[in-house]
Formats: sequence, structure tokens, C-alpha cells
Amino acid sequence: AWRLNSRTVVRSAFGVFFGRDENMGIGRRPTNNPPYVALNTYGPDPNYAPIALAIGFPDDALDLDKLSAPAVVSFLRHAPTPYVQQWNFNLQRELPGGLVLQLAYIGSSAHALYSPDQINSPQPGSGAIQPRRPFPQFGALTWYVPLVSSNYSSFQATAERRFARGFGLLAAYTWAHSIDNGASNADRDDWAPQNPADYRAERGSSNFDIRHRFSLSSVWQLPFGKSRRFLGTGPAAAIAGGWQLSGIVSAQTGLPFTPRLPTDTAGTGTPIRPNRIQSGVAATPTVQSWFDTSAFVSPPPYAYGNSGRNILSGPGFRNVDLGLSRLFRLGERVRLEFRAEAFNLFNTPQLGSPNPVLTFNTTGAISTVTNPQREIQLALRLRF
Repeated sequence: AWRLNSRTVVRSAFGVFFGRDENMGIGRRPTNNPPYVALNTYGPDPNYAPIALAIGFPDDALDLDKLSAPAVVSFLRHAPTPYVQQWNFNLQRELPGGLVLQLAYIGSSAHALYSPDQINSPQPGSGAIQPRRPFPQFGALTWYVPLVSSNYSSFQATAERRFARGFGLLAAYTWAHSIDNGASNADRDDWAPQNPADYRAERGSSNFDIRHRFSLSSVWQLPFGKSRRFLGTGPAAAIAGGWQLSGIVSAQTGLPFTPRLPTDTAGTGTPIRPNRIQSGVAATPTVQSWFDTSAFVSPPPYAYGNSGRNILSGPGFRNVDLGLSRLFRLGERVRLEFRAEAFNLFNTPQLGSPNPVLTFNTTGAISTVTNPQREIQLALRLRF
């Protein structure tokens, strides 16, 4: 930290922090193998299914001596420790009126992050999947490897006026971009790469990437009543005095998502992405059609799609919460507080992500919301 003058301070920091095999659980350990666990594979090739629903699973499905292409978990002999480097540069300046402005650049870079990798997937091709696997005597052969890296950069601006003379305010804006080549093991919707042999093709915006975010919170003691600017005495002061207004305004851009195909056109048993021929961003997105579905086509048979990961963004978020309160004195030691609070004051629907699966009538349509409708609550609190 360096104090330039009585109103300006510069701060900077750097650190390296080490992790562990996060979110791995017992399911990824070597003990999750025969003879302790029997994982027999039936499918996922619908054209060459070894059993039928009408027949059901065979009686020897869990017989260890008769396992057919069992799923196996592998583990590294040497597992490097994941680590993250973090840094920041911060400029803080005191302005007139009790306002403090802070500008900051904050970044990080993570390495050797673990992800479950499927090393027994076949190359794109025709015919049954199992004979084309590198190890056809096994089904899914998963190992947990440090193939994922990430980096994060952000510009952050904060303006704060600490509570004084009945008013306090905190405003913050962040521009940020988080990039990685794989999701967390806990993010089950998107941890499997299209091509397990090419993690470089997975590099894109993180699943949790929010490019812009703004928030504003304030507390204002209304200027009415005793010792206030207006209505200092009389019945009007007793009615209008002592009220406090508080609120939170927040807005942010949407989360990214990846268009995908409903079928395995490559013949690999893993989800396949389409080919991208245009940007895919709709000129006027609507709830029924959030992105341009004509910008994506199926790749040729037995080929991976060229569309990237998390190339489109879903709807943003806007919300206003408001609170009104007053403290009544019921003697020297007893206080009664009344509060009225409205969440999502304007009843703005916060839309969920659109359907990313192509070739359906509902492709690009949004059918969910991420927040409840307007809620109003009243409360009384007695202090003594």
C-alpha cells in the first residue's frame, strides 16, 4: 500500500494458493471398481442395444465373472497439486461530500485443475461403438486428470458514501471475463468435452461468466420530524418523522450457453455440437426465439461440429428491492420497529436460459424464470 497524499492510496497484491482434487467424491476413486463395485454398460448406442426393455436386465448383470464391458475408474500415479495465482491493483481516492471512489484491476490464473476425462471413447465412425473403443474389453474408462486451466480478468469501480447525516450509498460496477477449457466436476451439465482428446477445442467463456454487473444499495433517513429539515414539530412531525427508506438495485448480463444437437451424429456416444455458419445472435431476441437457430447446422456424418463452447448468452437480470421502516419509542428501554419490504418491486420476470437443443419446435424458447414474482412482507420487532 502506498499513500500518495492525504486523499489518495494505491494498493497492490499478488499471491499463489494451492488446492486439492476438488469435488471428486468417492465415485472417482479407484475403490469404485470391481470387485467392490460392478458397473456394467448397456448402451448408450441405441442402434446396437444389447438388451430390450421388454426383457429387462439379465439375471447375471452384477455377476463379476460375467461383466460385459464394465465401466472402470482409473487414477494417476502422480497427481500434481492445482494452484491459482491472484493479483490486483487498486486506486482509492477520497472525493468531496464524503464520497470514496475506488478503481481496481483484479485477475487470476488457475492451473492443473482436475476434470474427469473419458479415455475410452472411439473416434467418429459408423457401426457399433463398443468394438471401436481403444480398449473394447471395457465400457467407460474414466480418469481424473489436471487438464483444465482458467484465467479471470476484471475492472471494478466502486463509489461509497458511508452513512452520515441520514444518508449512505454504495454503488459498484464490474466488467469481467472468465475463460476456461472445462467445467467443474460438480457442473454435471457441461463437464464432458465433445472430443476427449482435444481439450483446446473446449476453451471458451466459463459457465458462470457474467460480463457486466451493476449494483446500488442505499439507506436514507427521510428528512421529516424532530431534528430533521422539514416538519420539525407538531402532529405532522409525529406521523411523518422517523421513517427510513432503503433499497437495492441490481442488473447484470446473462450467462453463456452452448447450442447442441439432440443425437450423436458422430457415432462416439458423447454429445455433439453443430456446425456454426453465422453468429447465432438474434437481432431482436424474444422469449419464443432467443437466438438464431438458422445459424447452426448438423455436421457431416461421423464428424465433430465446429461450434465452440458457451458462444451465446442468455437473458440478463434486473431487480429492485425496497424497504421502508420506522422505529417507535415506547419508553426509555423499549423500541418497536415496523418494516415493510418489497422484493422484485416491479415484478420483473427474470428469464432462464433458452432451450439449446437444436431441431426441436422449442429450440431457442425460454420456459423458466430464475426468481420469484413480487413478494411483500410486513414485520414488527420489539426491542427491550
